[in-house]
Parts: sequence; C-alpha cells; structure tokens
Amino acid sequence: MKKLLAVLLLFIGLQTFSQKQANIWYFGQGAGVDFNFSPPRALTDGQLYTLEGCSTFSDSDGELLFYSDGTTVYDKNHNIMNYTNGNPGNNLLGNSSAAQSGMIIPKPLNNDIYYLFTVTDNNSTTGFNVYTIDMSLNGGNGQLIDEDGDGVFFSQLQAGAWSEKVAAVKGQECNTFWVVTAHNSQFFSYKVDENGVDETPVISNVSSNIDNRGYLKISPDGTKLVVANQGSSNAILYDFKNLTGEVSNDETFLAHLEGVISSVDELCSLEITKLSDSYRFRIAASLPKYNNMLIEEVLKFCNMFNIRVDMSKSIKTSSVITFEISLEV
Repeated sequence: MKKLLAVLLLFIGLQTFSQKQANIWYFGQGAGVDFNFSPPRALTDGQLYTLEGCSTFSDSDGELLFYSDGTTVYDKNHNIMNYTNGNPGNNLLGNSSAAQSGMIIPKPLNNDIYYLFTVTDNNSTTGFNVYTIDMSLNGGNGQLIDEDGDGVFFSQLQAGAWSEKVAAVKGQECNTFWVVTAHNSQFFSYKVDENGVDETPVISNVSSNIDNRGYLKISPDGTKLVVANQGSSNAILYDFKNLTGEVSNDETFLAHLEGVISSVDELCSLEITKLSDSYRFRIAASLPKYNNMLIEEVLKFCNMFNIRVDMSKSIKTSSVITFEISLEV
C-alpha cells in the first residue's frame, strides 16, 4: 500500500511539461502506464525495478524517448543507452533508493538535447550530478554525451553527501527552467536555458534544517515550493521566485504531511494521516473547483488498482475534502 500511495501522489500531480511529454510512465517493479489512451493502458515492457525515484520522457506526440532510475538509462526500445564511447549507461551516480533519483529536463530551443539530474540516497556520498543525452545519435535512440568536452560524461554540481530532493519548474523568462535541490538549511537553484545548465547556483538560506529524505515540489506557476521531511514527519511551504530562483525564508509548517501536489495556478495541499486500517486524505485548495478535480483523480486512480474508497466517512466543505481509503487492495 505504501508503494501504491507513492504512485497515487505522482498520479494526481500535474506535470511541468506541456503537450504529451509526460504521457508515458515507467516506474516501480517493471510497471508502466500509457496515458495516450482513455482509459490509460498498463505497460509491462519496462525494465525499471526500483523502489523510489525514476523519470520518463516522451516527445510532443507522446512517443517514448527514454527513462531512468538515476543509475541506468533505457532507450525507447528498452535497451540500456550507451555513452558515445560505447560503454553502457548503467553506472550513473544516482540511486534507485533516492526519493527523486532521476529527473529529466529538455534543453530549451533544442529538440535533441536532454539533461538527466541525479541525486544520491541518504547513505551515499556521490552528490548531485547532471548527465547530457543527445537523441539525434544512434539512429534516434540517443546516447549519453560529453557535452563540454572535458573527457567526463557528467558534471558534478555538488559533491559528497546530499539530499534525495530535486524538482524543476519553468522560469518566468521565456525558454528557461529552474532545477532546485536542497541540503541542510539551504536551497540550490540551477538555471537551464538555451546555453545549457548554469553550474553556479542561486543559494537561498532558510531557518529550518531540511531532511535528506522526502520530496521537493514546486507549483507549476513557480510561486510556491514545499519540502516533505521524512525524519520529522512534516512539510514546510516556502515562496519561490521563478525569475531569480530564490526561495524565501518565510516558512509555513504543515504537520503530518507525507506528500504534496499542486494545481495549475494555485497551490493545493494533500495531507495524509495513517490510521490503524486506512489512510485519511485531507485535500485543501484555495478554490473549490480544484477540490472537485483532485477528488476525481484520486477516485480514478483507486478504481484502476481496485483500492476501496470509503466515502461514507467523507467530509466536504467549500475548501476542504476529507476521506479515507482502505489498506486492503
């Protein structure tokens, strides 16, 4: 149920990317979902066997390009993608036990280049790194390249022990992204534009220490950022500036939050409380229409996996919905 819960959070989170680039997912123990169809179709040809972080990217038509758990990259034919020197791309410095092990960002104004950001898990010291993939190579199947020609196939953005947190959002400037990670009481924001990844981050200091474990999410409008801290079982909400990459030090603490999601233009929160035989969901949004949308997505997902939803215990107001789902699946 814990794994299904993680997938549920992923399922109802709206994507940073446009068109159909997020229409195919590979995750978990050989699992996959194709959202190019209605209803979505289950996929069983994936090669990922991971407990946590992974990422999949498709083209604007929803056709699979590649996917990764931060340690191995698989091409659209489910073969291990090679480096341009012929070696297999199965030694990346991420970790499949990291919450957000591998994250893919397209290079702006370039149809072929993609960046794969990797984070270590809580017990490793391989740091925060980025790899470059050129999809024009190997007959359109892609290869990992040495973009800056320094003889190394990755750039180490941060060395040593690092957090499992990384997220991205479109910048206020046209054709830009911000990739944000965190460690101790600092946020590190890396700008990605048509020139590539700026390896000098914007560093923001905050008052509270950030747990290495747990998720980091940014609202799609680029105004809010939230971190879920596994060790302290809470989450902290911050303001984010998608023009400069700065994170504010104004902290809002959200108790008992194990996962967070965001709507198109307003931040919504999903609070999950573990009970003896169920999980209680509390969805809060600034506009009632978002609650209706979110509850529909939750029910849709539960139906796909035959998860029992007990709406008899639901409580609904103008801004909050509370309901429970059974642990029995």
